[in-house]
Amino acid sequence: MPLFLTSEEIAFQNKIREFAKKIVQPRAKKIDQNGEFPYDILEEFKKIDIFKINIPKKYGGLELGFVYLCIIMEEISKFCASSSLILQVQETASQVIKIAGSEEQKERFLPKIGTGDIMLAFALTEPKSGSDAQSIRSSAKKVDGGYILNGTKCFVSNGNVADYFVTFAKIKEEGNEKITCFLVPKKSKGLRMGVIRDKMGLRGSITTEFFMKDVFVDESLRIGKEGMGFLIALSTLDRTRPMIGAQAVGIAGGAFDYALKYSQKRIQFGKPILHHEGVGFMLADMITKIEAARLLVYKAARLIDKETKEGKLRFSKKATMYSAMSKMFASETATEVTSSAVQILGGYGYMRDFILERYMRDAKVTQIYEGTNQIQRYVIMNIMKDLKNHLLEE
Repeated sequence: MPLFLTSEEIAFQNKIREFAKKIVQPRAKKIDQNGEFPYDILEEFKKIDIFKINIPKKYGGLELGFVYLCIIMEEISKFCASSSLILQVQETASQVIKIAGSEEQKERFLPKIGTGDIMLAFALTEPKSGSDAQSIRSSAKKVDGGYILNGTKCFVSNGNVADYFVTFAKIKEEGNEKITCFLVPKKSKGLRMGVIRDKMGLRGSITTEFFMKDVFVDESLRIGKEGMGFLIALSTLDRTRPMIGAQAVGIAGGAFDYALKYSQKRIQFGKPILHHEGVGFMLADMITKIEAARLLVYKAARLIDKETKEGKLRFSKKATMYSAMSKMFASETATEVTSSAVQILGGYGYMRDFILERYMRDAKVTQIYEGTNQIQRYVIMNIMKDLKNHLLEE
């Protein structure tokens, strides 16, 4: 297993980096200022087959895996985290079909997901169910030919562009509550979109809610067996959390690069501020933590690729732990690094004329979504109960 990136992966990284500089960077500021979804970036993603990266070749994809996904997330996020989230959401939602969908469902949906002709959103969170995902209140009642769904979903990223919502609801039978996964068409009768949230960061990712009132979902759109929904959700998030880690590394890297260039040119007390230990030591800490986070993210992605090829639904404790650690450490690194970058620019860092305040706003959510960092610590803590040492030997 390569320690870091292979020559092929580095070549791909360079290609995505140039794409990000040419296509994404010029649009980033306006996307944030206007709080607009970047439909033009979405179309550019389709042109270079970004959504095919982790689609099996059998269904028209490239089958390159999570290391490649993390490369894309990092490079795009160096300029625009909102744009990178387009891929994140599509991948997270499509994972449920890849890991639990029937052959018929895979043949029906995966080719069009890969081309971007079908866009997805992941709808697990509810107003009264956040980290405690098992407490969801959305219900599914079995009827002839399918299910009737009722409930509310919130904090749905990119719900405005989704054609289908990967949705979780409870089937109540004989005192049992079975969380089950469904693919709900956005145009379903009885499904109503709610408000668009005005967010602190990631302003180009439109965050919505939706309401289901007696929404009929055909039985062919149930993903996995009844009662498998919670397992599907956990298995999905285990796979995609390093992508959030990669996004955080990208945000931190972009902020660091800007602060470094500024510190090399800004003269105070007769020399560049980088030459003053007060600033130079900050930058030394920043680049060290970014590199540590990057290594952790790609180690997690390698483990996930390995165990995905082995056909595992639930990963080993080691892979699950690395997934949680990578997301947790990288997101906290991004939050710290972006704050330090603003500090290095002083008053200029606080101004919207400069880009660093956007990076700081965008970084914060990486500590929250796809499982808060407190939940990641809980995952790590529980796995540690069965470990022999820090080498993660069980």
